[in-house]
Amino acid sequence: MKAKYLFLSMMSVAFAGVFSSCGSDNDDSFTMPQKPEVAPLALAADTVSMGIGETTTLEINTGAGDYKVINENPDIVTGAMNGNTLTITSSKKGLTGLVVSDGGGNYKRIVVRSMYQEIAFAQDQVNLETKLGHAVRAQVLITKGNGQYTYVSDNPDVANLITIVGDSVAVVSGKKTGTANIEITDVMGLKKTLVVNVTATEEPYTAEEKEEIMSSSVQRFVWEGYSRTISSQYKAVMSKAGNTYTYGWEYVIWGTKYYWATLNFTGDLTVGQKESGTLNAKVTWGLDEATYNNVKVEILKNDGKNIWATMSTVENDYLYYGFFCMPVQ
Repeated sequence: MKAKYLFLSMMSVAFAGVFSSCGSDNDDSFTMPQKPEVAPLALAADTVSMGIGETTTLEINTGAGDYKVINENPDIVTGAMNGNTLTITSSKKGLTGLVVSDGGGNYKRIVVRSMYQEIAFAQDQVNLETKLGHAVRAQVLITKGNGQYTYVSDNPDVANLITIVGDSVAVVSGKKTGTANIEITDVMGLKKTLVVNVTATEEPYTAEEKEEIMSSSVQRFVWEGYSRTISSQYKAVMSKAGNTYTYGWEYVIWGTKYYWATLNFTGDLTVGQKESGTLNAKVTWGLDEATYNNVKVEILKNDGKNIWATMSTVENDYLYYGFFCMPVQ
């Protein structure tokens, strides 16, 4: 029995020694491992603006090494790492990003604006020809520019910019002789001037247009774009008093004349310019009756059956014009 108690006493002392030894090691010699400090990933800039077709570089200031780059939209720009240097190449206009990573699991996004550095047109000067007061249009291709354009003309009475289609095609309009400088500004504040030269004529028809008029024997009277073919509805008006001729048409219902156009001029019916005439017209519903003075009349052709003639006059910087083919009186 005594031997049993002696054995238990010895075992208690042994276990106490073991626990004492473990506690001593934990307090005096064991240290928890610490994660090494890593510098944050930082580049020389967070945003890059560059011209289309250009290449630029960006240095990594701090990071854990083993750098890689992800291209968000390689159609716009691409990035490539060479050590601590990020090389960026632009291909076309747009806003995108590049994501740089390091060996420490850190990421940094760089915003890249790939923009034009200038505005350019397919042509810097446009020449327009038109009849006085009648707007003529032309399209000019914008080959470089960043869109969202504003524009202003220094001579809008001569020419102006009507609209820009799809941020790429400028539509200009001119109607009076002179030069207009149209300044175009894009979203980046870049500016470019388009020069528009306008030559406006008081001649109603070109030689080619006169030939086309004489090629048809349809009896008709045209004034300011309103064409009336002589018929039972639009009756011909023709008379002669001395050396004064009257030609035109009228629309009459139950004895009431609603619409008409009549020209009076003096001279004869031979080919050539005649003395100035007078034209009175109300060609359609919604238009007021108007009288035009100093109307130039030119007989283009007389084949013994019909005459072909042009008419024109200028009022308030606007050319009013027309033509007719009517029977010889």
